[in-house]
Amino acid sequence: MKLLNPIIGKNLQLRSAEPKDAAFILSLRLNPKLNQYIGKTDPSVKKQEQWIEERLGLEHDCHMIIEDFKEKSLGTIAIYDIDEERKRAEWGRWLIDPKAPFFVAFESAILMYKFSFTDLMLEYVYNGVQNANTKSLNFHRQFGGDIMKANDQETWFSFRTEHFEKILTQYQPFHNITLNPIRG
Repeated sequence: MKLLNPIIGKNLQLRSAEPKDAAFILSLRLNPKLNQYIGKTDPSVKKQEQWIEERLGLEHDCHMIIEDFKEKSLGTIAIYDIDEERKRAEWGRWLIDPKAPFFVAFESAILMYKFSFTDLMLEYVYNGVQNANTKSLNFHRQFGGDIMKANDQETWFSFRTEHFEKILTQYQPFHNITLNPIRG
């Protein structure tokens, strides 16, 4: 899925990943500080470009670049397996450049939730986190998601529209979103 327009936030925007982003995405996916908890990645820029092109053609997959307003790429985030009938989707592919400002994690997640709940009109999004990835696990707990299931290896979180409304209140310094009630 290709976004018609970027999702604009206070300090950041999310835009569709494009083949020209392949080298940047690989720099994140091949970074030893970031790739401990993700699947192996082929180091070929050409293969990454092809993978991105495939994502752009999928109606239920939106892979995005997190960037500042000077168009400096800071990370990636995605929403995929979008099920319009069941009003849910999975989110992930969330990698942030270790040199990015601290607020990038908060604001990019908030923008992804905004897109999910106000643009796509989903009722919930979910994601799995490897339990060894304590930084990500703590982030999702702090954001208040419900645990859908957990085992020794991973924990699955669910975030609903009501979580998003609480996140907007709790993390006000990290966004400029004002909401009318999401659901009437």
